[in-house]
Amino acid sequence: MNINYEKNQIMVYGKAIKYDMFIKKLSELSGEQIYGFFNSRGIMLPRMMNCFALISVLNNKIKFLHSNSLTKDYFVRLQHYSSFTETQLENLFLALNPTSEDFSQYRFNLMKLIVDNYEALDINDGEITYLKNLKKTKIKGFEEYCGYVSAACLEQPGTFDGSLIEDLKKDLMFTATNQEIILIGEKYGITVPERLQKDEYVGFIKYYLSQQGRLTEEADEVLDEMSINGLSIYAKREGIPMQPAMSKDDLVTYLFYILEQCEIPYSTVSQIVYDESIYKPLEFTIDLSAITPFGNGDAKKIIHYQGEEADSEEFNKMLDLINNPVEIVEEPVEEKVEELPAVEIERPLKPGETKAVLEELKKEPIKEEPKPQEIKIEQAPVKKEVVVPLKDKLGIDINSTIPNEQYALKEKKLFKNSRSKNITICVFAGLIVILAGVALGIAIL
Repeated sequence: MNINYEKNQIMVYGKAIKYDMFIKKLSELSGEQIYGFFNSRGIMLPRMMNCFALISVLNNKIKFLHSNSLTKDYFVRLQHYSSFTETQLENLFLALNPTSEDFSQYRFNLMKLIVDNYEALDINDGEITYLKNLKKTKIKGFEEYCGYVSAACLEQPGTFDGSLIEDLKKDLMFTATNQEIILIGEKYGITVPERLQKDEYVGFIKYYLSQQGRLTEEADEVLDEMSINGLSIYAKREGIPMQPAMSKDDLVTYLFYILEQCEIPYSTVSQIVYDESIYKPLEFTIDLSAITPFGNGDAKKIIHYQGEEADSEEFNKMLDLINNPVEIVEEPVEEKVEELPAVEIERPLKPGETKAVLEELKKEPIKEEPKPQEIKIEQAPVKKEVVVPLKDKLGIDINSTIPNEQYALKEKKLFKNSRSKNITICVFAGLIVILAGVALGIAIL
């Protein structure tokens, strides 16, 4: 395998492949696939390689931070960004609201480091081809991906969690929260309690005294019999830097107390090849005075670094958008109704008609039939009907009812106070008059 950066080529089995496209292909592997590959071959990645990949993306994110991006406490700790551990870099990546593009860039830069260091990692053409041809699986998210990559990493001599161990104890005091110190311990199977139990406290005191050559047989026996409060008083009197309710200093001290008793496995890679312009931590200063004492206030420039003038126009546009948000009103989208082409339906042939005759008839211009003449009918004015009360018209009291066995009580109630009742009474009244007239005529005869 050979890389020609000027021609943007990588030679695999003597075949030239575009370097950037090759890296892009490898960046589509899941974290689980990366872990499986390195774990199976026994040559693990150096942890600082993953730290460099995280830093390469964080550098560009930090450039555009403003006074409202993080808390003041976080900005104070961010001043020591160059000494962040892998755990702290992961937490910062999440705190800066990463986009999918940030996540993709992190994966690309990580795979670029792996390929660029193929000799130190002893990766041959067959293995790199195997990785390239692996069937891609779903990449679920940054935390899971980074977790698998971290599990595929080992420390280099003199480092812990990707940072130089000689400076780490001091750096953690300035850069880490209490919770981050506990998380760093958990990551490597070290329990760092927020409050020590008696046996934990006794163990630490004895270890501390032993390291100084001050642990006697008498002290060894006395310490076992002391209460937790007695141990606290004893530690203060003897200048032992530990109390049961642990401060940040105590947490760091306890973490390193356990580390000193651990055997840390190391990566075989002693040196990492990388482009400093991409992977080196950004050097910057933070203007803490830009942070308002109460509330968020307007977003202001807070990060200053060499070459910031080149990014000033883009940064000012971002600030203006944050401080003067523009409400975007979506215009309704008019749905266009597509007109379907007219379809000519073939009519059936008439008796004695041939297809040739029908085709000739189609060619003849269609005569428009005259529109029927509209006939206006003048309506006679409607006479307004004068409503005469039924009682006056027929001489019958409509409110009085005569019992009729042919109708049940229910029907009577339905007729009462309705127009149907009035019509029914009219019909019966007319019959009575007619019958009376017939009877009178028969009597005269």
